[in-house]
Order: sequence, then structure tokens, then C-alpha cells
Amino acid sequence: MVAMMPVSYLTASTLSRFYKSVMALRDARVAKINEFLAAISLVKSNAWEEVFVSSIREQRKLELVSLLKYEPLHNISSTHLFIPAAFHSDL
Repeated sequence: MVAMMPVSYLTASTLSRFYKSVMALRDARVAKINEFLAAISLVKSNAWEEVFVSSIREQRKLELVSLLKYEPLHNISSTHLFIPAAFHSDL
């Protein structure tokens, strides 16, 4: 179990960095959506829907790329907690 502590620390710190980047991208996307909704009448009157929608889609793609990097590490982090228990002879 003690041998897994450095691995746990490294995965947790890396996971934290990835999560912060995911949340920053998510905040940027939500800000764009809020901007779109606040100016919906102006957007509609000037037919700018596609411009805003493509901008929001592009932000979502960035968010998904970041999530694709985050999730495998999250899964590894979750499962490595159970590895020492599997090798414990008392179980």
C-alpha cells in the first residue's frame, strides 16, 4: 500500500490539472452561451445565429478533447485504489 502512495499522488495531481483545464473550457463555453442568450434579439434580427452556434460548437469541441484526456486518467486513478486490496492475502 505504501508503494502505491507516490503513484496515487502523481495521478491525483495530474488529474487535478486536467480537471482545472476542463472546467476552464466549460466556463468559456457557458460564457459564450450566456452571451448568446443575453443578445438573442440582436442575434436574431441580424441573422447571426450560425456565427454564434459555430463558435459555441468550436468551444465544445475543445472541451471534449480535454475531457478525452481527463477520463482515461480518472478511470486509472479510480481503479488503482483497488489493486492493493486484490493482492491482500486476508481478503
